[in-house]
Amino acid sequence: KIIPAFGLVNVVLPNVYGDRFLMFFKDISKTSGDLDLSTVYKGWNHYPIRIYCPPKVFQDIDLQATARAAMAEWEQGTLCDLFTEASQPEDADVIIIYDDVNEGRHHVTVTARNADGTPKTKELWIYTLNTEVPLSRYAYMVYAHELGHVFGLDHSRNLGHLLIGLTTPQVSHPTLDELRVVQVLYHMPNLFDYSNVSEE
Repeated sequence: KIIPAFGLVNVVLPNVYGDRFLMFFKDISKTSGDLDLSTVYKGWNHYPIRIYCPPKVFQDIDLQATARAAMAEWEQGTLCDLFTEASQPEDADVIIIYDDVNEGRHHVTVTARNADGTPKTKELWIYTLNTEVPLSRYAYMVYAHELGHVFGLDHSRNLGHLLIGLTTPQVSHPTLDELRVVQVLYHMPNLFDYSNVSEE
C-alpha cells in the first residue's frame, strides 16, 4: 500500500518531522515501530462510528452541541462519513461519559476488542471539574482533540497540531495534517502492517 507524499503544513518549531508526512503518519497512528511500538495498525472495522452523545449542559455550555459541532468539523474536513449518533448507549461503538465528581484528565479508552484486536467499543471521558484543560475555556478543543483519539490517533510531538501531547494544544481545530491522516486511515484496511507502507 502507498501513502500519499503530502507535505506537512501545520508543523511549527521545534519540528521533529521535517516535511515527512509518512513519519508523522506512522508516529500519530502508533505504527512507527519505535520505542517498542508495533507497526501493526488496528482500527475500526466499520464507518461511520456509532457514538452516543448524551445531552449535557455545563456552566451554560451545551456540551452535546459542542461535541456534535466537533464531529461535523472532522467529517467536513475529511469529506468522510465518520460518525452517526446512537440513540442508546448499548447501540454505540463510542459512549461519551461525563464525570462531575473527579478532576481527571479527559481521555478515550478502549473497553472491548474484537477477536482480531481491533476496537469494538470505546469510552470518551469528559471531566467537568478538570482545571488543567477546563471546559469553560476549551470545550470545543477538548472534543475535537478527544475525537482524534476515538479514531485511534496518538499524540503528535509538534505544537502545530491539535493532537499534541503533554500540553494544551495551541490550536482548537483539526489541522490539515491530522485530517489527511484520518482520510488515509479511512481508506486503508482496518488491520494492516505499516512496516510495508511507503510514500507515493
